[in-house]
Amino acid sequence: MLADYHVHTEFSDDSVYPMEDVIRDAVQMGMEEICITDHVDYGVKKDWDQGEISYRMGEPIANVDYPRYMEKIQQMKENWGDKIRIRIGMEFGVQRHTVPEFESLFQRYPFDFIILSIHQVEDKEFWTQDFQRGKPQEEYNLGYYEELLAVIKKYKNYSVLGHMDLIARYDEAGIWTFLGHWAGYFYMGVSMCLMLALFYHRRLKKPIQVIREGVEEFRNQNLSFVLEYDSRDELGELCRLLDSMRENLEEGYEEMWKIIENQKKLNAAFAHDLRTPLTVLKGYSEFLARYLPEGRVNMDKMVQVLGLMSGQLERLTSFSRTMKTVRSLEDYPVERETRDLESLYQKIRGILESLSLGGEIQLSLTPASLAGRGRFDENLILEVLDNLLSNAIRYAKRSIEVELEAEQRTGKQYLYIYVKDDGDGFSQDGLSKALEPYYGDVQEEEHFGLGLHICKTLCQVHGGDFSVANQSQKPGAIVSASFEI
Repeated sequence: MLADYHVHTEFSDDSVYPMEDVIRDAVQMGMEEICITDHVDYGVKKDWDQGEISYRMGEPIANVDYPRYMEKIQQMKENWGDKIRIRIGMEFGVQRHTVPEFESLFQRYPFDFIILSIHQVEDKEFWTQDFQRGKPQEEYNLGYYEELLAVIKKYKNYSVLGHMDLIARYDEAGIWTFLGHWAGYFYMGVSMCLMLALFYHRRLKKPIQVIREGVEEFRNQNLSFVLEYDSRDELGELCRLLDSMRENLEEGYEEMWKIIENQKKLNAAFAHDLRTPLTVLKGYSEFLARYLPEGRVNMDKMVQVLGLMSGQLERLTSFSRTMKTVRSLEDYPVERETRDLESLYQKIRGILESLSLGGEIQLSLTPASLAGRGRFDENLILEVLDNLLSNAIRYAKRSIEVELEAEQRTGKQYLYIYVKDDGDGFSQDGLSKALEPYYGDVQEEEHFGLGLHICKTLCQVHGGDFSVANQSQKPGAIVSASFEI
């Protein structure tokens, strides 16, 4: 990056270079950044608000006019900010006895960069020979460096030391012997250290801190933070690339958790939907084991029972095959076939009979005349019914009633299944949250849980809807499942 951080304009008493010309020339030279650092020398110059100002050869002997200076730099930022970064700085000509004044000045304005220089000692100038006059060369050279050391021990609000060998520029006796032998190496070493320190603080410290904090967030598996470092240099680009990687990881984690959550629902749905078919098979097995040896099961009944058991086994096989291929309940395939509604009604009646065998809960199917045919996925409808029955059996006290109904609505035909039980029904909180997944894990004594969430999803996949309520005429819950057929 090409930049200049030691520039004087018309606001310094040693320059007549207009600030806008400085900025324009810097842009033409291809600079990316510039810092205006005009002179302030308390002890030998006054501020503009400290009384009458002296003039030398028509030029005021005064420090920077701070309000005008800040206003001018702000104007330059507005005019040229899209072409070059402009920083606010000053060159402080500090002496031991003027440190308090510079401390006060530093606190009053938002400086980006300060050059600390020694331009006078004991309020005596070097360029006029006032400080050197009447002293041996060694004395005024040592006096200069002693003043520099004393100042940097007392004053800390600076960015870099300026022209540390300034006394040599105005030494009419030539280069002091010590400086002649060692000054070049000394200044080179000190300058490199200062430049490295300045480069670290100005260009490396903040982005390294941003990256370090980002790594710590990564370590804590938190991806909701933002890596912010507003700079057009290489480290700024690195931070932007790291933040882009963070965004990609965050999206990936969200997708992964979504897949995991869907898989949990599928696994739970699979386990949940195995209950009723297995219960039906168990009921018929116990029925045959009990009555077949006694000769109380005729051939027609045997064929009917075996047919129902075979149907349940086919449903289990089909359901298992389906669950291997889908990634979420919303992707559940609807395999519609044209079927008789009466056939579906008889299958449901057989399921209810088997569940009633030897159980404490009596299940009944309200007589209905379901004439005609429809296009529907029989396995999907029976899986919804299985969930509803499984849920109702848990909470019913003595009986469960199932009702089927076909109806034309808005030019389409729908099949409705109502399941009623004589349990305690839904609480007010349960009515509002019953269809949320896993809600039943919190309150096991009410009519909700994953089963109802599965029912709602499968009904919607089949073009229908799902709702829960309490019965109006007697205690108990009622759930309604509809399917477009």
